[in-house]
Amino acid sequence: MGIRRRRDNEPSGHGDPTKLTPQRTKCLKMHVKKSCEENEVPHEEVMTFIDSGDIFYMLVDLKITLIKLCQGNKARRMQKLKDALESKDFENGLNNRLFACMLSPNLTAYVTDTQSHIMDFIVKNRDIFKIPPELLDDVELRAQLGKAVTKLLTNIRSAIKTVLTTSIVKRTSVADVTRSLARSGSGMEVDSTHWNRIALLQRLLRIFLIGVSDYKTASIKDLFSPYLIPSLKQDLRDKVTRELNIDMEQLERDLFDADFDNAPRTDVNPSQVPTGTEVNGSHAPSAGRDQNDPDITYQQLVDQSGVQQDDSDTNGEDNELNMSSSANGAVLLNDPLDSGFGLVEGMPIWYNTTMKFWNFVDHSLSMMHKMATESSPIITKQEKELQKLFIEIFQADLAKFPGSKKVSKLISKTNPRWQTTIQSGLIW
Repeated sequence: MGIRRRRDNEPSGHGDPTKLTPQRTKCLKMHVKKSCEENEVPHEEVMTFIDSGDIFYMLVDLKITLIKLCQGNKARRMQKLKDALESKDFENGLNNRLFACMLSPNLTAYVTDTQSHIMDFIVKNRDIFKIPPELLDDVELRAQLGKAVTKLLTNIRSAIKTVLTTSIVKRTSVADVTRSLARSGSGMEVDSTHWNRIALLQRLLRIFLIGVSDYKTASIKDLFSPYLIPSLKQDLRDKVTRELNIDMEQLERDLFDADFDNAPRTDVNPSQVPTGTEVNGSHAPSAGRDQNDPDITYQQLVDQSGVQQDDSDTNGEDNELNMSSSANGAVLLNDPLDSGFGLVEGMPIWYNTTMKFWNFVDHSLSMMHKMATESSPIITKQEKELQKLFIEIFQADLAKFPGSKKVSKLISKTNPRWQTTIQSGLIW
């Protein structure tokens, strides 16, 4: 009772909701033809879809179609992201932000692990760099972004070095150079902490170019200045004395107005760097900048320099010398007689080409941090000691090259939020 038995002559799909009967198929095809005409869609593929006659087959067909659609959409999205990544607008925007990173007064290093730390910073602050989230989620696109960052950082380092070299020859003030770099390269604002860092870079560049005898753009007369003496180790002192035929000890006496006859000639503390009131004008090159070019821009400095951008040392994995707690001075290695330029017989050569400049900078920064750390167990005092080293170097430069404007007029009162994030967050 209640059980209906199928007759032998009934079709096998009769009553099965998953099967399409001929009558249902006919009705569906009529509906398909009408709907396809209304939507201007070819009806042949839909008719074939209905002819499968089984809903489960039709569902499988739908799933496959959806997968193909999703794959096509993803491919188009990835191509759109790739096109955006390779566009000039994206490159310019990324370059501006990376320029701000390299001009940050708190940057820990310029080549040593710098790219990986900046990439981590970009991932955490993608809005600052205007990076779409999908780009960071794709392994291939993220790798492409990393290559772009590496290339831009190399170009930025080379540009900064070129501008610093040109500023040495033109005797441009650090404040003016910093302002031109910042506004032409990244649109950021500058304050005294930026000047302090640029002053250090310029001093280290002077020492480095003397050490590797690179006088293509700046002669040794352009590079050497008495205010460098506290930072020169014995090998560089001897080199400068020999090449310029000068009396280094006499310059020291004139510079510091003190008797150095019985004082050690090496490992001079940077705190002895002359301040603005201590520079002896009779031995310093004439102060001031090029008066015929009162508002020189970053691009003009690069264009006029004629310096070939040759900083191809992108890995930043230069071998570092062992650091000693007794090391001292703005250029800090563990041997007070050797600066690492191969000037001392039997000593290893650490900096033998111009491509090693930024490794030289990184090592000097590392040792300055070491000095500050060893000055006090209190972090705030360590920070003050480090800033003291930077300030004294800048004061010596400011006394020689005061620039065309008052320092107070060049100070930025407020920084953009993105710039503050970079300067406070890009530290390792």
